[in-house]
Amino acid sequence: MIEGVDWKAAGRAFANGVVSAFAGWIVLGLILSHVANNTTWLDVVFPRDATDGPSRRSGVEIVTDHETGMQYLRTRGGGIVPRIGADGEQMRGGE
Repeated sequence: MIEGVDWKAAGRAFANGVVSAFAGWIVLGLILSHVANNTTWLDVVFPRDATDGPSRRSGVEIVTDHETGMQYLRTRGGGIVPRIGADGEQMRGGE
């Protein structure tokens, strides 16, 4: 045996390292399971809306004019068009 080594402290340090590594693998597994289930950080920051499909983003955002209640679709490039419903009329907020 090596003299002057605190074996109890060394054992505690090793155990703490193993527990930390195991916890890190658990967190990584949780993150990967979310990604595998099509849940990403984007879904938290930018929630999906009625224009998005089940597995893809549409690239447009629904915008409501708060004065008139009319809805518009805004693209990432800044374009904006009226949101038209199945009846051919412009949609209002809450429809």
